[in-house]
Amino acid sequence: MNKIYTLLIAATLFSCVKDPRVNVVKTKKACFQGPSAIIYGANNINKLSDVEDRDLQDISKSVAAIVSKKRLFKDSNRSDDELTFFGTRLAHGDLMCDSSLNSQRTGARCSSFLVGPDVIATAAHCLDDSKNEGLSPIEVCNKNRIIFDFDESRFLNDHSNNGRISESDIFKCEKIIDYKLDDDHDYALIKLDRVVEGRQALKMLDPVDLSYGSEISTIGFPQGIVMRASTEGKYYELSTNKNWLNTQLDTFSGNSGGPIIDILTNMVVGIHTHGEEGALELNKSKGCFEYSKRCLDPRDCNTSAGFNIAKIPYLKDLVTQTSGLEREEIGCD
Repeated sequence: MNKIYTLLIAATLFSCVKDPRVNVVKTKKACFQGPSAIIYGANNINKLSDVEDRDLQDISKSVAAIVSKKRLFKDSNRSDDELTFFGTRLAHGDLMCDSSLNSQRTGARCSSFLVGPDVIATAAHCLDDSKNEGLSPIEVCNKNRIIFDFDESRFLNDHSNNGRISESDIFKCEKIIDYKLDDDHDYALIKLDRVVEGRQALKMLDPVDLSYGSEISTIGFPQGIVMRASTEGKYYELSTNKNWLNTQLDTFSGNSGGPIIDILTNMVVGIHTHGEEGALELNKSKGCFEYSKRCLDPRDCNTSAGFNIAKIPYLKDLVTQTSGLEREEIGCD
């Protein structure tokens, strides 16, 4: 009787550490349906200026937006090295019922981050055009530009959709170093046309160092708006084939390609690739979108996915195998 009682207590404690209500994705095939969006519990997507974590603000300097080169124009009447950037407002794509959100400036397609002096990492699907013109990844890349510090400061004033961006902050694709997009992979490494001065390649950590419930964040361009940090996310575990991080992060289309950051070490453990569906719900009576409340309790929703940074061959020698820091698994509240 005492032995049975002891086993029951042990089983209860184990289920508390790994909460059974989190529906962890076991294979990538279950969610490889293209980029999507989700908010778990409270909306933790914030401006970098509102984030107290100074380390995240420093990391953001190495995060860049991928934008269409059609948005950039050289004014022949100006002699400086700045280009005009033509942006739009969030309301032009997804009209929000909360009018305060509709004025957000947009223009980014995807996110990316520095992993070398002249190399960025992103999600492979950010360069996938197979459903449209059938362009190759490098052809898609050549139709876009890489811009650092893509935030509110780029725009002329609070009322303008247009901004001025120095050519020194705009980069072109020189070549695709590595690209893999299938049920088991979603990553791309791009060599830029020159070295990125004054910005550091982000440090990388093998996610096997993480524990269940480790706090993570990502930085990118949700819904294409200017740079935002998604904080207070959770890492759960690696998929069966170890290629995918199963996480819960507040993300939208546009966050794809952004770094998944381990808050304890401030190192990158993955590339954000896919969220779950259901961040926005159409209010038919108002004709606008509202944030969904279906995941107010995050334990009722599935996980999102990121590609394991340690599974990219080109980066293998740059990824730290262990942080040497002690972690504890997060138990039930």
